[in-house]
Amino acid sequence: MHQRALTLFLACIFISLLFFLAPASAAPAPVILDTDIGTDCDDLMALIYILSRPDLFDLRLVQASTYNTDQRAQIVAKILDTLNRIDVPIGIGYTNGNQFMPEYPWAQSYSLDTFKAKGGKIIDGTSAMLAEMQKATPTNPTYIIEIAPANSLGDILLTYPDLAKNCICVAMSGSVYRGYLDSPTRTVEYNVDRNISSSQAMYNSPWLQPLVTAPLDTTNFDQWNGTLYHQLITANNSAHPFVQVLLENYQVWYDNGGKSYGALLPFSPSMGTSVMYDPQAAWMTGKIISHGGYESLKMQSLNLYVNDQGYTLADASKQPRIVNSAIGFDTSQPYMGSDVIGSEIIQSIKNPVKRKINTK
Repeated sequence: MHQRALTLFLACIFISLLFFLAPASAAPAPVILDTDIGTDCDDLMALIYILSRPDLFDLRLVQASTYNTDQRAQIVAKILDTLNRIDVPIGIGYTNGNQFMPEYPWAQSYSLDTFKAKGGKIIDGTSAMLAEMQKATPTNPTYIIEIAPANSLGDILLTYPDLAKNCICVAMSGSVYRGYLDSPTRTVEYNVDRNISSSQAMYNSPWLQPLVTAPLDTTNFDQWNGTLYHQLITANNSAHPFVQVLLENYQVWYDNGGKSYGALLPFSPSMGTSVMYDPQAAWMTGKIISHGGYESLKMQSLNLYVNDQGYTLADASKQPRIVNSAIGFDTSQPYMGSDVIGSEIIQSIKNPVKRKINTK
């Protein structure tokens, strides 16, 4: 543990220097976030990270997808309002029933009418996603961060498959070689399983660049604790509103049932995160936008497809499309590799980039 702490301390210093010294990209890229925020708290971390980096992400739409979509939208709306981002439209995806959402009590008293009264937009999610994809061009693509079951995206692609040619998609999706809790056997991953036909459409589409996935093989290890997590604890004050919103939500989620969720390492709001599956996809999208590299990740280009049972399988004989998947880490100690991702995300949340507002 001492070796990990020292390595992590040095990594934090290095990433902090990169964060403050690296030049910003010329312009942020148009981004759609498709999220099922509220059930697990990893969507929360992904959204807060995206909002902290307006130099990378021009967030055009946050879509609340699957189950209790109005309630998911309430969570998104309160976050956007609290962080002065009423400008970001919220799309309501179609609901397919009810689901227990431990994070919902944090936003239960916040009305979507309040969001609209302040100038916010609540719109049909599928139509809004379609409109944004139609605006994309090969030289100005739309980036889709898919961290929910791909209900709306699948519907769009089944009807308008060529729209993918001008878009880039990064998804928290699949299980290539290993399953939940680092099982040596692949499993049916949740986002795929909730809507298999939509996932098949996403994997089969002719994206501008090959589909990129953050599967269970690496996301299982995205738990951030110790010195790294303590940075959030010490920054939890009014001078750090992004951190405040994050940790407030995390505590509510944990107290209302999140503490029973599975993870490889123990977790609590006082000691570290639960499994942060989704932020990895957001982080990887930022790397594509900034023309950076996937530090610490081991990527593999595979002929992946989703079978009718929801497994993500590699089989070149079926001539599926190439998918770039994060199937491991460059280090033999996966938590060390995950901490590189976590360090950059936490630094961004602690020190959000000031948004430039076009007043023309």
